[in-house]
Amino acid sequence: MWIHARDAAGNWGPYDSRCFVVINAGPDTVPPAPASANAVLRVNASQDLSIGWLAPYDDNLFGGTTGYRVFRAASPQGPWTVDVSGPIPANGSASYRFIDVGRAADTTNYYYRIETVDAAGHTTLSSSMAVKFRLSFTAGLNLLGMPLLLTDPTFGGFAAGRAWADAWTYDSCDGGNGWSSALPADATTFSLVAGRGFWLNGTTSDIVTALGVVTQTSRLHLCAGRNLISLPGFATGLTVGSVMAATGSTRVMGFDPAGPYHVRDLNAADAVLGWTGYWIFVPRAVDWTVAGW
Repeated sequence: MWIHARDAAGNWGPYDSRCFVVINAGPDTVPPAPASANAVLRVNASQDLSIGWLAPYDDNLFGGTTGYRVFRAASPQGPWTVDVSGPIPANGSASYRFIDVGRAADTTNYYYRIETVDAAGHTTLSSSMAVKFRLSFTAGLNLLGMPLLLTDPTFGGFAAGRAWADAWTYDSCDGGNGWSSALPADATTFSLVAGRGFWLNGTTSDIVTALGVVTQTSRLHLCAGRNLISLPGFATGLTVGSVMAATGSTRVMGFDPAGPYHVRDLNAADAVLGWTGYWIFVPRAVDWTVAGW
């Protein structure tokens, strides 16, 4: 058989051959490997969405993935029943794209997963999800959060053309003072990473469209002291108490327009919501593992 490996950037190495003897293979009972959604783009004058994914290691190999289907849902939890692409044959490519016509310009949120299919009809859903989400904000201060690995992570690209005066975020792990800021007229803006909270000062109520990817499981690194975070994905059922138990946090603060510095201490029973920023205080560095959905 032929073997080759792929690195984290999606680059494939050379093939190497290995010989083996099959005495009795029997029926194929193993599902194909999952694909990995890796990009969402506006295309065709920003009318359509281009959904991209990396091929799994078994693409077009004997017993492996022979084709793909793209499923779209109105919720990150599915159901994954709307096949928007039809069969897409595997051809040995390192990556694939599907154009969902008209979905960039409309006002609906969309979630996409890619299904791999093998010759025996076994299927596997992708280990990551492509997302288009319209995030609302109001005039004045907003404490928001980013659950996605954005296709364009620069804040200027993310918020281009929207009604905002300034924005800023905080990273306690950067070794400096931690703060980064952005202005609409300034070409130099900070990168907005998954799991990061940010402040946005809106000049009027508006909506910004986020395009990106969520992995099935995320790991968020918190440094000792205060951290400005958000959920890195769409996990449900989390409370302040469960987050404090998982991270060893001593304090969690959320947005309060009337509070000092526009925040207040949250109670253990308060829900932790997606697309929302939080201050979390931990006495020592910790990695927090969170389900993507």
